[in-house]
Amino acid sequence: MTLDLQKVEVLLEPLASSQSCELVACEWATEGGRRVLRVLLDKPGGVTLKDCEDFSRLVDPVLDVEGIISDRYDLEVSSPGMNRPLRKKEDFVKYQGDLVSIKTREPLNGRAHFKGLLKEVKGEYVCLEIDKQIFEIPWQMIFKANLEVDIGKILKNKKK
Repeated sequence: MTLDLQKVEVLLEPLASSQSCELVACEWATEGGRRVLRVLLDKPGGVTLKDCEDFSRLVDPVLDVEGIISDRYDLEVSSPGMNRPLRKKEDFVKYQGDLVSIKTREPLNGRAHFKGLLKEVKGEYVCLEIDKQIFEIPWQMIFKANLEVDIGKILKNKKK
């Protein structure tokens, strides 16, 4: 079964907002022979287990009433973790100055994997600095993007 994740996200976004959370992403997967709808939430200071439980209780009846998912599935609600996915333009703007990883749909200048400092969002491009060189990656070329754990930055901030 395929699932229209955009439709699911449109339904769940207001629920997340009502809980003072941000809907980061929804993922539909098969794991160990079972279907899983994974919902990633965030909020300033991070989401708690209680936030996830409360949201889960809100989501089940909404998805059941809408009848979007006809198969049996497990619902998992969690934080996006340290390697948070970046999906929206707002995500890229919010995390300027952070280390990110981007995979492109097809090679760009001979490479499809980029890991560097997110410098800016400029029009239809995301600008990464890798080894003192700027790479402009067009939005339509981005297949997947995530924050990367920057141990150096974490240790530097810990010393302050």
